[in-house]
Amino acid sequence: MYMWRRKKKVYFFVAGILVLVLVSCLFPSLKPSRMRILQMQSVVQLRVVAERVLAYRNSHGGENPSGISKVTPSNVADSFAFLQAPNRFQFWKPLGWETNQALIDTYSDYVVCSDTSHGIVAFERPGVWQDGTVAVCFTNLVKITALTITESATGTIERISEQKELKIERYPFEKFKELFKE
Repeated sequence: MYMWRRKKKVYFFVAGILVLVLVSCLFPSLKPSRMRILQMQSVVQLRVVAERVLAYRNSHGGENPSGISKVTPSNVADSFAFLQAPNRFQFWKPLGWETNQALIDTYSDYVVCSDTSHGIVAFERPGVWQDGTVAVCFTNLVKITALTITESATGTIERISEQKELKIERYPFEKFKELFKE
C-alpha cells in the first residue's frame, strides 16, 4: 500500500511537469509591445537623419545644416517617411507640410541639433511618444573605414569610404533636458 502511494505521488509530479511544459508551449513568448516596436523603427529613421546630417557637414566644409529641411530627400514619398515617426499619423499638421520647405522644420518629428558641442547630431521632437521618452543620436566623431567593392561591365571598382560612428539612446524627457545644460 505504501509503495502505491509513493508511485502515485511520482505520477502526479511527472504529470504536473508535463502539463506545465504543454501550457508553456501553447502561449507565445514575450515580445516587445507595439509602441516599443514602433520606437525601434523610429530609431532606424533617426539614424538615417543623422547620416544625412553628417553627409551634409562633409559636403559643406563642416557647417551644420540650419534645419532638417536642408537634408530632406527630394522624393515626396520618401520625405514623408523620413520626417515623421512611425507612431501615428498626426492629423493636426497642415496638408502638404512635408513638401513645403518653410514648414518642414516646424512639423517634422526629427530635429537637427544646431549646437555641436554636446555631440548630439539629431533627436526626436519631445512629445512624440506617450511614454515621454526622446531618442537622441550622438556621434563621438570616430571615423569607421569601410571598403566597398562594386563590379561593373568595365571592371571592378574599389572604394574606401569613411563614416562616423553613431550611437542612439532613448531618454526620459527630464534627462533629455539635462543633456543641453552645461
